[in-house]
Amino acid sequence: MSLALARKYRPRNFATVAVQSHVANTLKGAIASGRVAHGYLLCGPRGTGKTTLARVLAMALNCEELSDARRVSGTAAATEFSDAMAAAGEPCGKCTSCQRIWGGSASLDVVEIDAASNGGVADARELRERAMYAPSGDDRYKVYIVDEAHMLSRDAWNALLKVLEEPPPRVVFVFATTEAQKVLPTVISRLQRFDLKRIGPAEIRERLAAVLTEEGVRFEPDALGMIAGAADGGLRDALSLTDQVLSLGETAEVTAERVRTALGLVPEDEYLLLLDIIAQRRAVDVFEAVQRQADGGVDLMLLLAGIGRTLRAQLTITLGGVPPELSEHMRAALTAIGLGCSASTANPIVAFLTALAITTFPYVLGLFLDRVPQSLLPLFQYVSFSYHFDNLARGVIDLRDLVFWGSLTGLGLHAAVWTLERRRLE
Repeated sequence: MSLALARKYRPRNFATVAVQSHVANTLKGAIASGRVAHGYLLCGPRGTGKTTLARVLAMALNCEELSDARRVSGTAAATEFSDAMAAAGEPCGKCTSCQRIWGGSASLDVVEIDAASNGGVADARELRERAMYAPSGDDRYKVYIVDEAHMLSRDAWNALLKVLEEPPPRVVFVFATTEAQKVLPTVISRLQRFDLKRIGPAEIRERLAAVLTEEGVRFEPDALGMIAGAADGGLRDALSLTDQVLSLGETAEVTAERVRTALGLVPEDEYLLLLDIIAQRRAVDVFEAVQRQADGGVDLMLLLAGIGRTLRAQLTITLGGVPPELSEHMRAALTAIGLGCSASTANPIVAFLTALAITTFPYVLGLFLDRVPQSLLPLFQYVSFSYHFDNLARGVIDLRDLVFWGSLTGLGLHAAVWTLERRRLE
């Protein structure tokens, strides 16, 4: 069985961790200067490198070659290579310790814990007791990597407070979470917190191109752009989706058609058709177009977000700009179609409102709808989607009205969801 691309190409040092240089450089500097903290909290969306950074940190702390380089640094036995390695703070990635940690194999000094299935107070007490045991060697560190840390119960966090405040020597805790707001403030105050950034489409495309070139797989640039968009800022998601695309068909290649088929993406021509309905105010065709997408199993909220990106790209072209992450076919079509944007509508303020309303409103609305029965969600999606396009096509409201009220509604829902979440946590 072949190894998944996300595992095969997991970074082995800080330098190869994509985008998160602000975290990687800080951790690398801490190791080089001997100022490693006893606890770290890595926060960020899924697939952005939290567990990878935790493992690379564990590798650097227990790397055999790096330990030897630090031991002889500044002595007569030091060499130019050992001094450079000690100053870099990077693990070698080749010694037995690095290989075991990188592969996730059992290790005496590095323990990975899934808080989703080990989040009770009894598990926290066991972790606290295990932390009292010394590492296997004088130059090694005990590293506890707790993934999905937000799943730990309040009692479990309270059980760890003392050991996080006064940990044993050479013991490092690394907590990784996608929901930092669920971690107790008293815990965060005892740790160094790092917020990881979403990985942009350009960086994802560049990484996918390098991986596929290494694998000897032919690919189309537009196909990589589609995968980058579907990955939603997660490099692991992008590599997993690439694996899925490669599994389709007899030959190993990544084409735009295969990506659409494998991932169930909406063809670009469908977006252009809906824009054409709006531009020509063909109200009678709205429900038929929406029903066709619903019958095809398309998530209407994702379709609405996709149309929002298309509208934003159209407005960018109208203003004389070049929208990023857009295929040549789509760019040529949007340039030719025109939505009748006048000089009064094509200005930076409307561009900002359009981006705010159309990129954030569907997701915030989805968060809000999570608080109603899930069985009603398709009904809300269908009615909302059809209503907006029906009004646009009939000319009852124009794009400026939709943008303005959509922005205010989106901001209001965002504030309401944030308030409810804060009250729930308190």
